[in-house]
Amino acid sequence: MALEVVHTAEAFNECLNVDDRLVLVDFEATWCAPCKLMAPEIEKLAESMENELNVVKVDVDELKELALKHEVQGVPTMIAFRKGKEVDRIVGYKPADTIVSIINSIK
Repeated sequence: MALEVVHTAEAFNECLNVDDRLVLVDFEATWCAPCKLMAPEIEKLAESMENELNVVKVDVDELKELALKHEVQGVPTMIAFRKGKEVDRIVGYKPADTIVSIINSIK
């Protein structure tokens, strides 16, 4: 799985518990300009690191309960999970190389 867009809380939970790999969840919104800027970078990241990382996209307007549960207060917010537990959080627009550096530091 390079990149998966989830539309239900159940699908989200399944993505978090697939294996021991790191899961990067991109909490975004369709109206968010920085999210739109980051979208192609996130897609490239998902492809280039697909053997090391699962990337999941969540629309905060569609799945408000997940955003609230994970205390997402602004978009874009990316949360890295391992075995269903949060291990790091990236808030705001970040260039792809910064995201890769953060991921590499927690892998």
